[in-house]
Amino acid sequence: MLHSQYTAIILVGGEGSRLQSITGQTPKCLALVNGQPFLYYLLQQLSTQGFRQIVLALGVGAEAVQTAAAA
Repeated sequence: MLHSQYTAIILVGGEGSRLQSITGQTPKCLALVNGQPFLYYLLQQLSTQGFRQIVLALGVGAEAVQTAAAA
């Protein structure tokens, strides 16, 4: 099913305090899963479903996500 006319919004904020023992200061959306950031898998899935506009609603850790996106 294609959703190219829709925009997906991903809430990418929060302190990730429950995962902090694993991720340290890394935002939870950038936590590695099989060598890739978790956010990568979300974006891939949305792309596969036909979404072409994706908004990341960034909160805590926004700078780290922006830096990772620029790399």
